[in-house]
This record gives sequence, C-alpha cells and structure tokens, in this order.
Amino acid sequence: MRGLMDNVKSQAKVKVHNIIAEWPDKWTVYEKVFHEMDKGRITLNEICVIAEGFGIPSDVVKMRRRYWLELGSE
Repeated sequence: MRGLMDNVKSQAKVKVHNIIAEWPDKWTVYEKVFHEMDKGRITLNEICVIAEGFGIPSDVVKMRRRYWLELGSE
C-alpha cells in the first residue's frame, strides 16, 4: 500500500486524511473530500487508498461519489 500512497499529492493526502480522521458525519466528510476532488487536487482512486487505510472499502467511497453526483444533478 505504501507504493500507492507515494502517488498522492502530499497536501491533498494530508488534508483528506485529516478530514476522514475527524469524521463528524459521513456527508460532511464526503462533501469536503469530494470538493478537493472537484478542484483537481486529488483523484477518486487516491481518496479510495486513503479511505481504505481507515477501513472504508473503496467500493463504498465510489458508491457515495455516484450518489453525491446524482444529488447534485436534481
């Protein structure tokens, strides 16, 4: 897993790591993390690697992203 983390931009990695670590509630976390992604600071795959370090499966993160996009398109 360390090799995968080396590809994550360090500022984005630290920021996303801290957002997930604080975990006030899932939608606040996803809103902040996906904002970083939408700004081009981090990719979905990089977010998944970080989330997996907290025990959050990448499939869950991807599912939340799809749902997040659906909510925004209504």
